[in-house]
Amino acid sequence: MEVKLQHIHVNDGEFEELESIKRDLTRPYTGSELTKIMGYILAGLIIISAIAPILF
Repeated sequence: MEVKLQHIHVNDGEFEELESIKRDLTRPYTGSELTKIMGYILAGLIIISAIAPILF
């Protein structure tokens, strides 16, 4: 059985860029109150649209 290794060359600039992208993607989202309320309204409408055909 042969095992082939592939060497990946990453310089420091690219590594720093990847770290900043990872930091941006994993940070918690702190939205405004209006955004949260709109999210709750949207979730409620989705739930109602899923339940309404069953009830009527």
